[in-house]
Amino acid sequence: MIEQRATVQPAFACFRFCALLFFTLWFAYGYVHQTYYNRATPVSRLALMYSLFRHGTVCIDAYHEKTPDKAVWRGHYYSDKAPGTAVLCIPAFAAGIFMAKAFNIDPDSEPGWLLTSWMACAFSISILTALGGVACCLWLAKKVRWTAALVSTLALFLGAAPYPYATMMYSHAFVVALIALALWAIDLETDASKLGFIWSFWPEMLVGYSLGFALASEFTAGLVIVGVGMYGISRKGWKRALVGIVASIPPLLIIPLYNYSCFGSPLQLGYAHQATFD
Repeated sequence: MIEQRATVQPAFACFRFCALLFFTLWFAYGYVHQTYYNRATPVSRLALMYSLFRHGTVCIDAYHEKTPDKAVWRGHYYSDKAPGTAVLCIPAFAAGIFMAKAFNIDPDSEPGWLLTSWMACAFSISILTALGGVACCLWLAKKVRWTAALVSTLALFLGAAPYPYATMMYSHAFVVALIALALWAIDLETDASKLGFIWSFWPEMLVGYSLGFALASEFTAGLVIVGVGMYGISRKGWKRALVGIVASIPPLLIIPLYNYSCFGSPLQLGYAHQATFD
């Protein structure tokens, strides 16, 4: 009995620590919500989701005057942002639309936009950023003391850019979180004899999916993603890296599918048709 408790208690303590860290970060991100208006990028993504739910189209013609961050193509306006962030937020945004209607709030009103914006952030971007914080702490704890790992994680996720970006509809915070998840998964070791051959590759699947979704959400993260991918190859080898490459394909397909639905070509980015900035 003593030996059994000795093996179970550390794992349970680690779970409690991770849960506490997750809810601390999530509460901080969810409690604060920066106003969406006068911020071109969040409005551009909100306009896309409103157009999808209210008008059944990716054109943001009905809302394009609210934001300068837009592309124009053949007389119609579109969000020029990488589409991954909007895809991530769709379930929480849909819940926000449902809540607005349940409380007799016009979704197109200022309170409606505020509610849907907060819901989309707090229950998608904020959750994923908090998970990334836990992954970052666990990854660092393999290399330094727990106290140093925790302080470093809190400094990054509460004392640097991920905090403000997790409170509005920007991609930066959860892209950092996705990269942290990938780094944590790269250093995981699995036992095929216990998990089975296929499930023993789940860390590589998580790495590929995380990095693919990060690129689909923020194109400028590509350089970091390549670096993390090369680190993964050096740690896992090419055979396991191929699993990650295959897992990255579904989220990466979001980019050409969105481009084709807007501009008629999978290779046309919204930034190439920017309507406001030369």
